[in-house]
Parts: sequence; structure tokens; C-alpha cells
Amino acid sequence: MIIRLRLKKMYISAVAVLFFFFFSAPALNPAINGRTVYLYWFIPILDIFFCRHIVSAISGKTAIKVVIVFLALSAACILRGEGLIWLRICVTIFTLYYLFYARQNNIFRYLYATCNFNILIAVCQFVLYYTNRAAAYALGPSNIAKLVWGKYATDTFTNMYSIWGNNLIRVSGWSREAGFFASFLIGVFLCYLNDEEEKSCFKRRLQYCLFFTAFVISLSKMTFMIVPILIVWMFRKQINQFSAMAVWGLYMLFTVCAASYLDHIGFYTMPNISITNRFIGYYIVGQLPIGQFLFGFGEMKNIAAPVLRENPMLYALTSDGLNLCGWSGLAQYFGIIGVLLFLCVLRYLNFSTSGGLILLLMTFNVSLYHVTSYVVLAYWIGMNEKNTMKKKRIVLPDKVYGSDKVYGIYSQIGRDQQ
Repeated sequence: MIIRLRLKKMYISAVAVLFFFFFSAPALNPAINGRTVYLYWFIPILDIFFCRHIVSAISGKTAIKVVIVFLALSAACILRGEGLIWLRICVTIFTLYYLFYARQNNIFRYLYATCNFNILIAVCQFVLYYTNRAAAYALGPSNIAKLVWGKYATDTFTNMYSIWGNNLIRVSGWSREAGFFASFLIGVFLCYLNDEEEKSCFKRRLQYCLFFTAFVISLSKMTFMIVPILIVWMFRKQINQFSAMAVWGLYMLFTVCAASYLDHIGFYTMPNISITNRFIGYYIVGQLPIGQFLFGFGEMKNIAAPVLRENPMLYALTSDGLNLCGWSGLAQYFGIIGVLLFLCVLRYLNFSTSGGLILLLMTFNVSLYHVTSYVVLAYWIGMNEKNTMKKKRIVLPDKVYGSDKVYGIYSQIGRDQQ
């Protein structure tokens, strides 16, 4: 019986390692017709105990909520004819379910292990850049992706250069590029801050040193988003005393005002194209006519904001099939009404005020329906933030492994997902 139990644990752990490996290294996932197919969408199916877990969880209270939300979002996507967004919603929900399952069964720690592996790859890239530049590029995501998948390699960018005008270059490990790597590090760092499973003071300090090293060698604009995110996390108890919809609405208003101010001072020029790409969506939303503001406009070619034609660069960007970032990307296809309904869905799923704000901040540079790993982590953190404030420690029976043996202590969120 003990041998059988251990074999089951090894089997579940092996699937988890495989899942988190591709979850942490997006460059190793293939692409078909220019679209990345993330292997971690399919790997959980290899775990028959996870499949049983999904079936048994269908009758749970939380699962019923998820089904209702899924049907509502599906209806919205069908009415707007956005099948691709619907597919992204499906795989995001599925991946989140596996993360809950991993947390319940004490295999979530493999996220940190695979992240650390990616950090070590990044450190090697950084050192090799100054000692053997050819080897550094050979270890970069673009070359590794082509080496593994050939013509089916996903789009990557080995951007080993400094964006700050000094000799400190940035690396990306096996993420798509340095900005995505920095965003992923923020997500894993927040998960680790909220995780009480690791008790060793030495191990925690070592992990924080690895995070700090990774942030330094992957320094990008998104790295600085950790400042407002940490402020929200540190003062989450106070922030959660305010109305969620009011705080989220103020954040949206702030982004529109900030984007409009940047246009007013003539910031949207070619030297600032990187930041322009992130802010242009919030600027566009503030310039839309009332009909498109309420219901969206879909493809960029349908936009009816004449003011954009006054700036040649903005016009070129909006004519290039650009997908807008953050909540403005949702407004692009569903309008401000769709954004407000999405925020209502977050409240229905028990997102706290601070949890939803962290989600909005972490998806500042990509759309809310993006399926890359750190966006999934943003939803995971938002759903779990409130539960990490009060750790109600409980003991769960080892149901997954088919034994009554007690295997660990988990948070209340784990219990709710059974």
C-alpha cells in the first residue's frame, strides 16, 4: 500500500514538473500558423487524478460559480463573434483549476523550482554575454525555440541590450523576451510571498536573493510595476475596506487621464514607442465616440476617433492591427459596458478590492484575456489574495491519493475548491 501511494505521488509530481516547466519557459512551446500553442494546456490531462478531481468538483459551490461565469462570458463572446477570446477564456479557467489542484496536493512548489531553473538560465545568459557573446545568444530563447521546434518555433525576442543607456544588459531566460520574464517573476514572487508552506528562514532568504538577482538582470519597464503592486499588497487590508467597483473605476479613470496627459505633452513619438504601445489603448478609449465607447469597435480599422489621425505615429499604430493593453483591450471588443460586466464577474468570484487591483496592474502591458503564464498567475493571485490575509489552517485528508493519511495543511481556498 505504501509503495502504491508513493508511486501515485511520483506520478502526480512528474506531471506537475512537466506542467510548470512549460509554464515557466514559454519559449519552449510551439506555434501553429503564428499562434503559440502552450503545452501546459494539455499536460494536466495526463494526470488521471486531476481529471477525477474536476469531475468530483463539478457539484461544488465554487465550481457552480465558475460554470455560471463561463456560460455568461461564452454568451458575450458568441454575441460579439469573438471565438478566439472564448477559447482563451476556456484554457485560462482550465489552467486555474490545475493551479488550485496543485496547491491542494502540495505540488505547487514545483512552480518555484522551475522558475529558479529559468533564473539560472538567465544568469548563465548574463555571464556569457560578457565572456562569450555568441554562447549567450545561442542560449537565448530565439535560438533554443528554433532548435527544439524548427519552423514551428514560437515568436521570441532575444533582446540582450540595455534600455537605460548603461552597460548593464538585460536577459530573459527562456521567456519570450525580457519584459515577459520580468512580469512572470513578479507573479511568482507574489505567489511566494503569499505561500506559508516554506518555513525555513534560510530557504526563504535564498529564494528572495534569487528573485532580486533575476529582477536586476531582466530589468525592463515592467519591472517597475512591482512598486505599485507591492504597495497594494502591503496595504491590502486598508484597501479592502473600500468599495471594489469604486477603486477599480478610479484606477481606470487614472489610466485614461495619464494617457491623455502624455498626449498633451507630445510624448507619443517614435523614441517612446515602447511606452506608447502600453498607453495608447487608454488614450483611445478616452477619444471614442459614445457608441464605440459603450459597445467597442473590434478591429483597429473600425475605430472612429478622428483625433488619432493628427498624430502620424498613433495613426500608424492603430492601422497596424494592434491589440490594446490592459482593460482597454477588453473595451476594444466589448466596450465600457463589457468592462463593467467583467468587473462584476470578478466581484461574483469573490475578488477582493486589492486582488482585482493587482490583476489590473499585472495586466497593464497585455490584454486581460491573454493566455501567457503570468496573466494566469495574475488571476490566481487576485483570487487568492484575500485568503492569504487570514490563514485558517486546516488539515485535509489525502483523498486524491486514495488514502486517509493526512498529508498537509492548506488554506481555506483549497478546501473550497474540493
